[in-house]
Amino acid sequence: MHYGRAMAALAKGDTEAGLVQFDRCSREDQICAWQKAIAALRIYGRDTASLVVRSRLTATSPAS
Repeated sequence: MHYGRAMAALAKGDTEAGLVQFDRCSREDQICAWQKAIAALRIYGRDTASLVVRSRLTATSPAS
């Protein structure tokens, strides 16, 4: 039930409400946890720290 409500909130563009519903999912529900992580990245994906981390994770290794 909470997963469905969370996905409906995300579809409406209300990420905060979606995260609240994802928090109410069962701890054993791995799909719910995965979708919560994806939704959280949508909120925090553009702040400076996230950009630095993303750039370091996707950077190619320097040529030797």
